[in-house]
Amino acid sequence: MLGFGKKSADLELPTTSGGVLSPKVFGITLGGLIVAFSLAVGGMSFVVPPLPVPPVSEGTITLPKAMAAQEEISPPSTSTPDPQEETPTPPLEETPPPTHEQANVQAPVEDSIAGLAETTDYGMLPQIRKEDGLTPFKAYQASFAPRAGTKALVSLVMVDFGLSSTSSLSALNNLPKGITYVVSPYTLDLQSWVTRARERGSEVWLSLPLQTRDYPNNDSGPLTVLAGSGEDANKARLLSALGKATGYPGVLLTGSPSFDTDKAGLDSVFASLAERGLGVVQADPQDRLTSSYATQKSLPFIQATHWIDTSLEKEKVEAILQQVEKEAVEHRISIAFFHPYPSLLDHLSGWKKELEAKGIEFAPLSAAITNK
Repeated sequence: MLGFGKKSADLELPTTSGGVLSPKVFGITLGGLIVAFSLAVGGMSFVVPPLPVPPVSEGTITLPKAMAAQEEISPPSTSTPDPQEETPTPPLEETPPPTHEQANVQAPVEDSIAGLAETTDYGMLPQIRKEDGLTPFKAYQASFAPRAGTKALVSLVMVDFGLSSTSSLSALNNLPKGITYVVSPYTLDLQSWVTRARERGSEVWLSLPLQTRDYPNNDSGPLTVLAGSGEDANKARLLSALGKATGYPGVLLTGSPSFDTDKAGLDSVFASLAERGLGVVQADPQDRLTSSYATQKSLPFIQATHWIDTSLEKEKVEAILQQVEKEAVEHRISIAFFHPYPSLLDHLSGWKKELEAKGIEFAPLSAAITNK
């Protein structure tokens, strides 16, 4: 037997005759050693010391180096800030009601409102919107609301807008609000001029070249719709003129049409204007033909009663302005046309103040048509 109480030097193991342990004795001895080792180990207690924790300063979090890449894409902290450090939100102030001038400020304009133009070989042509029947005449009117107590309206209309950059810019910068501008289809950079005026809150109409009674002495250019030229040719000229720009509520005729031998041709012109939802203004006070065609086609229509600049002499200009004022008081509306002469622009700016003191207000053409 193995004796654990003896010293190892005193331990005697049976051997073979040659001094070598026999296999049987070797196996028993090895097994006993294993059992003894297991018992010794089972009686021990192993304690794993905790990993050292680095000191953490207040308010900071230290991440291991292995988290460096993760640190870059972590979402922002959602911790609640100290209420004492937040800036208090100021109380909302009550918004006062808009003044007359604020009510008449034109909102940002669009060159072409959705659904009011069709793309063609002639350009963007005006059309009535299919979804709701909105017409260019209504959509492109300048914003206007008369003052309380207004007794009459005067529509001042400046022709040849955009043909001279100097006079056109002077008009935009110096003429009072409520002036209507008329552009020629031959104007360079036409759309830009239309947009500039509309951004100032003004209304812009397009001059339509149409054969008048003083043709060919007064030739209005290659886009002129001519009596006897044939339906296809005149349609191409009409649509070419209408497609030069967008953003206008209607067209201006500068003289009495001369279509005595081609009434069907003139009827076709007004039918096209009606189909596209446009208004018509006749600048010739003596014309009696346009109003009848416009009435037949149910077109929004009005006619000029005065030209202010038949003479630029101050006394004569003053006399015409008095006539315009008198007519406005008697009929509630008066329409007067003029060219962009520098001396006249200055005169009209002062005249507006005189009219306002009498309860007469400048209004765009569309307002005159609507209120006639």
